[in-house]
Amino acid sequence: MFNPVRWLVERVREMDRGMAVMRGEEFGSGVELGEEGEEFVIRAGLPGVEPGDVDVALFRRGVIAISGIRRAGREDVPVYDVRDLGYDTFRHTVDLPEGYDESTARAWLREGVLEIRVRRGVPEGDLRRIGLEGFRG
Repeated sequence: MFNPVRWLVERVREMDRGMAVMRGEEFGSGVELGEEGEEFVIRAGLPGVEPGDVDVALFRRGVIAISGIRRAGREDVPVYDVRDLGYDTFRHTVDLPEGYDESTARAWLREGVLEIRVRRGVPEGDLRRIGLEGFRG
């Protein structure tokens, strides 16, 4: 059955995505989850996001939270070019499957892709921040 409200919401979302692409502000390609050998792997597309603007946290009971900010402004734009220098925040949570050891979690951001890996084992601990490898901040 045709739902005019759902149809309108879908059209607005399509227009928002199209406008973001036209402005060069396409944000991310989603989150990919999977197993590779003895590791659970999470990959998230974060183009244009700096390592210092990403926070990866691991909560007890195997919940990984990815959050941060994407700065939309560009410093190389001439002064006479008026642009909205806004910021986009993002947050995504992933439930870690049972049987993985949260203490082995590692994360890094390379070429616009955040990758998090967790090895199989016995989980332990409460909340632990997962620092991005190769970044000091």
